[in-house]
Amino acid sequence: MTSADPVWSSPGDIAGRGMAPGCVDIWRARTDLPGDRISSLFNFLSADEQSRAERFLYPVHRGRYIASRGILRCILGGYLDVGPSKIRFSTCSHGKPQLEESLQQVGLRFNLSHSHGIALYAVAENRDVGIDVEYLGRPCRELQIARRFFAPEEAEVIAGLPDDHRRKAFFVCWTRKEALLKAKGVGLSIPLDRFEVSVRPEDPPALLRTDWNEKERLQWRFFTVDPGPDYVASLAVEKGVSQLRFFDADPERICR
Repeated sequence: MTSADPVWSSPGDIAGRGMAPGCVDIWRARTDLPGDRISSLFNFLSADEQSRAERFLYPVHRGRYIASRGILRCILGGYLDVGPSKIRFSTCSHGKPQLEESLQQVGLRFNLSHSHGIALYAVAENRDVGIDVEYLGRPCRELQIARRFFAPEEAEVIAGLPDDHRRKAFFVCWTRKEALLKAKGVGLSIPLDRFEVSVRPEDPPALLRTDWNEKERLQWRFFTVDPGPDYVASLAVEKGVSQLRFFDADPERICR
Protein backbone atom coordinates (compact mmCIF):
# COMPACT_ATOMS: atom_id res chain seq x y z
CA MET A 1 0.00 0.00 0.00
CA THR A 2 1.70 3.19 -1.22
CA SER A 3 -1.20 5.17 -2.59
CA ALA A 4 -4.32 5.97 -0.66
CA ASP A 5 -7.66 6.23 -2.47
CA PRO A 6 -9.53 7.29 0.64
CA VAL A 7 -13.14 6.98 1.63
CA TRP A 8 -13.55 9.84 4.07
CA SER A 9 -16.00 8.87 6.78
CA SER A 10 -17.62 10.70 9.68
CA PRO A 11 -16.32 9.30 12.96
CA GLY A 12 -19.31 10.11 15.17
CA ASP A 13 -18.33 10.29 18.81
CA ILE A 14 -14.52 10.22 19.06
CA ALA A 15 -14.25 10.47 22.83
CA GLY A 16 -11.65 7.98 24.02
CA ARG A 17 -10.99 6.78 20.46
CA GLY A 18 -8.15 4.29 20.42
CA MET A 19 -5.48 3.63 17.84
CA ALA A 20 -5.39 0.24 16.16
CA PRO A 21 -1.92 -1.43 16.06
CA GLY A 22 0.01 -0.43 12.94
CA CYS A 23 -2.58 2.18 12.01
CA VAL A 24 -2.33 5.86 11.05
CA ASP A 25 -5.44 8.02 11.13
CA ILE A 26 -5.74 10.81 8.56
CA TRP A 27 -8.19 13.61 9.26
CA ARG A 28 -9.41 16.18 6.74
CA ALA A 29 -11.01 19.50 7.69
CA ARG A 30 -12.27 22.58 5.92
CA THR A 31 -10.88 25.73 7.50
CA ASP A 32 -13.07 28.33 5.78
CA LEU A 33 -15.82 28.28 8.39
CA PRO A 34 -18.64 30.62 9.46
CA GLY A 35 -17.75 33.35 11.91
CA ASP A 36 -19.64 31.83 14.83
CA ARG A 37 -17.78 28.54 14.43
CA ILE A 38 -14.44 30.35 14.25
CA SER A 39 -15.33 32.18 17.46
CA SER A 40 -16.11 28.89 19.22
CA LEU A 41 -12.83 27.34 18.10
CA PHE A 42 -10.93 30.46 19.17
CA ASN A 43 -12.04 29.80 22.75
CA PHE A 44 -10.24 26.43 22.71
CA LEU A 45 -6.86 27.99 21.88
CA SER A 46 -4.10 28.76 24.36
CA ALA A 47 -3.24 32.36 25.13
CA ASP A 48 -0.19 32.11 22.85
CA GLU A 49 -2.28 30.74 19.98
CA GLN A 50 -4.91 33.44 20.46
CA SER A 51 -2.21 36.11 20.44
CA ARG A 52 -0.76 34.71 17.23
CA ALA A 53 -4.21 34.57 15.61
CA GLU A 54 -4.80 38.23 16.39
CA ARG A 55 -1.57 39.19 14.60
CA PHE A 56 -2.81 37.97 11.21
CA LEU A 57 -3.49 40.93 8.95
CA TYR A 58 -6.25 39.38 6.84
CA PRO A 59 -9.41 37.83 8.34
CA VAL A 60 -9.30 34.83 5.98
CA HIS A 61 -5.82 33.86 7.17
CA ARG A 62 -6.77 34.47 10.79
CA GLY A 63 -9.85 32.27 10.46
CA ARG A 64 -7.93 29.45 8.80
CA TYR A 65 -5.29 29.48 11.51
CA ILE A 66 -7.91 29.40 14.28
CA ALA A 67 -9.81 26.60 12.55
CA SER A 68 -6.73 24.46 11.92
CA ARG A 69 -5.49 24.76 15.52
CA GLY A 70 -8.89 24.46 17.14
CA ILE A 71 -9.82 21.36 15.17
CA LEU A 72 -6.42 19.81 15.98
CA ARG A 73 -7.26 20.23 19.67
CA CYS A 74 -10.66 18.58 19.16
CA ILE A 75 -9.09 15.62 17.33
CA LEU A 76 -6.39 15.04 19.94
CA GLY A 77 -8.85 15.60 22.77
CA GLY A 78 -10.96 12.78 21.36
CA TYR A 79 -8.09 10.31 21.52
CA LEU A 80 -7.06 11.43 25.01
CA ASP A 81 -10.62 11.89 26.29
CA VAL A 82 -9.95 15.43 27.50
CA GLY A 83 -11.44 18.77 26.55
CA PRO A 84 -9.87 20.66 23.59
CA SER A 85 -8.79 23.57 25.77
CA LYS A 86 -6.86 21.19 28.05
CA ILE A 87 -4.49 20.06 25.30
CA ARG A 88 -0.99 21.41 25.91
CA PHE A 89 1.82 21.47 23.36
CA SER A 90 5.58 21.69 23.47
CA THR A 91 8.06 21.80 20.59
CA CYS A 92 11.18 19.86 19.70
CA SER A 93 14.49 21.60 19.04
CA HIS A 94 13.50 22.43 15.44
CA GLY A 95 9.98 23.57 16.30
CA LYS A 96 7.91 20.47 15.56
CA PRO A 97 4.82 20.53 17.80
CA GLN A 98 4.19 17.61 20.14
CA LEU A 99 2.02 16.87 23.11
CA GLU A 100 3.25 18.14 26.45
CA GLU A 101 4.99 15.41 28.43
CA SER A 102 2.07 14.94 30.84
CA LEU A 103 -0.16 13.97 27.87
CA GLN A 104 2.28 11.58 26.20
CA GLN A 105 1.49 8.52 28.28
CA VAL A 106 -0.21 6.79 25.34
CA GLY A 107 2.59 7.59 22.86
CA LEU A 108 0.30 9.64 20.61
CA ARG A 109 2.11 11.53 17.84
CA PHE A 110 0.65 13.83 15.25
CA ASN A 111 1.36 16.24 12.44
CA LEU A 112 -0.64 18.98 10.75
CA SER A 113 -0.58 20.70 7.36
CA HIS A 114 -2.95 23.22 5.84
CA SER A 115 -3.24 24.99 2.51
CA HIS A 116 -5.87 27.22 0.89
CA GLY A 117 -8.84 26.35 3.08
CA ILE A 118 -8.10 22.69 3.83
CA ALA A 119 -6.19 21.02 6.68
CA LEU A 120 -4.89 17.49 7.00
CA TYR A 121 -3.89 15.82 10.26
CA ALA A 122 -1.99 12.56 10.75
CA VAL A 123 -2.22 10.73 14.09
CA ALA A 124 -0.17 7.67 15.01
CA GLU A 125 0.94 5.82 18.12
CA ASN A 126 4.60 5.32 19.01
CA ARG A 127 5.87 6.22 15.55
CA ASP A 128 6.91 9.51 13.98
CA VAL A 129 4.66 10.85 11.25
CA GLY A 130 4.65 13.80 8.87
CA ILE A 131 2.03 15.06 6.43
CA ASP A 132 2.00 17.85 3.85
CA VAL A 133 -0.79 19.20 1.62
CA GLU A 134 -0.47 21.78 -1.15
CA TYR A 135 -2.97 23.63 -3.34
CA LEU A 136 -2.29 23.17 -7.03
CA GLY A 137 -3.56 26.66 -7.85
CA ARG A 138 -0.86 28.31 -5.74
CA PRO A 139 1.29 30.66 -7.86
CA CYS A 140 4.69 29.07 -8.26
CA ARG A 141 7.66 29.00 -10.64
CA GLU A 142 8.02 25.29 -10.22
CA LEU A 143 10.90 24.63 -12.62
CA GLN A 144 13.05 27.44 -11.24
CA ILE A 145 12.42 26.34 -7.66
CA ALA A 146 13.14 22.69 -8.47
CA ARG A 147 16.44 23.56 -10.16
CA ARG A 148 17.51 25.77 -7.27
CA PHE A 149 16.45 23.68 -4.28
CA PHE A 150 15.68 20.06 -5.25
CA ALA A 151 18.11 17.24 -5.89
CA PRO A 152 19.44 17.40 -9.48
CA GLU A 153 17.76 14.08 -10.33
CA GLU A 154 14.35 15.40 -9.19
CA ALA A 155 14.75 18.66 -11.11
CA GLU A 156 15.70 16.72 -14.25
CA VAL A 157 12.54 14.61 -14.06
CA ILE A 158 10.36 17.70 -13.57
CA ALA A 159 12.06 19.54 -16.44
CA GLY A 160 11.43 16.60 -18.77
CA LEU A 161 7.68 16.54 -18.25
CA PRO A 162 5.12 18.26 -20.50
CA ASP A 163 3.96 21.66 -19.27
CA ASP A 164 0.52 20.36 -18.27
CA HIS A 165 2.07 17.66 -16.05
CA ARG A 166 4.93 19.63 -14.54
CA ARG A 167 3.06 21.52 -11.83
CA LYS A 168 1.47 18.46 -10.24
CA ALA A 169 4.76 16.55 -10.33
CA PHE A 170 6.50 19.48 -8.65
CA PHE A 171 4.00 19.57 -5.80
CA VAL A 172 4.00 15.79 -5.45
CA CYS A 173 7.78 15.94 -5.04
CA TRP A 174 7.50 18.91 -2.67
CA THR A 175 4.95 17.23 -0.40
CA ARG A 176 6.95 13.99 -0.25
CA LYS A 177 10.06 15.90 0.79
CA GLU A 178 8.19 18.09 3.29
CA ALA A 179 6.41 15.09 4.82
CA LEU A 180 9.74 13.42 5.53
CA LEU A 181 11.30 16.52 7.07
CA LYS A 182 8.22 17.05 9.23
CA ALA A 183 8.19 13.42 10.35
CA LYS A 184 11.84 13.68 11.33
CA GLY A 185 11.15 16.98 13.09
CA VAL A 186 14.15 18.73 11.54
CA GLY A 187 12.50 21.49 9.51
CA LEU A 188 14.77 22.84 6.80
CA SER A 189 17.94 22.09 8.78
CA ILE A 190 18.38 19.38 6.13
CA PRO A 191 18.47 21.11 2.72
CA LEU A 192 16.03 19.77 0.15
CA ASP A 193 18.81 18.78 -2.25
CA ARG A 194 20.43 16.38 0.24
CA PHE A 195 17.89 13.65 -0.38
CA GLU A 196 15.89 12.34 -3.31
CA VAL A 197 12.30 11.14 -3.51
CA SER A 198 10.23 9.74 -6.37
CA VAL A 199 8.67 12.58 -8.35
CA ARG A 200 5.90 11.70 -10.78
CA PRO A 201 2.40 11.16 -9.36
CA GLU A 202 2.29 7.67 -10.90
CA ASP A 203 5.59 6.66 -9.29
CA PRO A 204 5.35 4.70 -6.02
CA PRO A 205 6.09 7.27 -3.29
CA ALA A 206 9.50 6.49 -1.86
CA LEU A 207 12.69 7.88 -0.38
CA LEU A 208 15.33 6.96 -2.97
CA ARG A 209 18.53 8.37 -1.50
CA THR A 210 19.94 10.45 1.33
CA ASP A 211 23.36 12.06 1.69
CA TRP A 212 23.64 11.33 5.39
CA ASN A 213 22.62 7.70 5.95
CA GLU A 214 21.87 5.19 3.22
CA LYS A 215 19.95 2.97 5.65
CA GLU A 216 17.48 5.76 6.38
CA ARG A 217 15.52 5.08 3.22
CA LEU A 218 14.62 1.71 4.72
CA GLN A 219 13.18 3.30 7.87
CA TRP A 220 10.33 5.26 6.27
CA ARG A 221 7.18 4.49 4.39
CA PHE A 222 5.48 7.00 2.11
CA PHE A 223 1.88 7.30 0.98
CA THR A 224 0.14 9.50 -1.54
CA VAL A 225 -3.08 10.86 -0.06
CA ASP A 226 -5.89 12.32 -2.17
CA PRO A 227 -7.56 15.11 -0.16
CA GLY A 228 -9.81 16.17 -3.05
CA PRO A 229 -9.67 18.05 -6.38
CA ASP A 230 -6.96 20.71 -6.78
CA TYR A 231 -4.82 19.43 -3.90
CA VAL A 232 -1.97 16.96 -3.51
CA ALA A 233 -0.73 15.49 -0.24
CA SER A 234 1.85 13.04 1.02
CA LEU A 235 2.37 11.12 4.24
CA ALA A 236 5.68 9.87 5.66
CA VAL A 237 5.69 7.51 8.62
CA GLU A 238 8.09 5.13 10.29
CA LYS A 239 7.76 1.63 8.86
CA GLY A 240 5.42 -0.91 10.37
CA VAL A 241 2.17 0.69 9.18
CA SER A 242 -0.43 -1.69 7.83
CA GLN A 243 -3.55 0.46 7.65
CA LEU A 244 -4.67 4.05 7.02
CA ARG A 245 -8.05 5.28 8.25
CA PHE A 246 -9.65 8.44 6.85
CA PHE A 247 -12.01 10.76 8.71
CA ASP A 248 -13.71 14.06 8.00
CA ALA A 249 -13.18 16.40 10.93
CA ASP A 250 -16.50 18.20 11.08
CA PRO A 251 -16.26 20.59 14.07
CA GLU A 252 -20.01 20.29 14.60
CA ARG A 253 -19.46 16.62 15.45
CA ILE A 254 -16.07 16.44 17.09
CA CYS A 255 -15.73 19.78 18.95
CA ARG A 256 -17.83 19.66 22.09
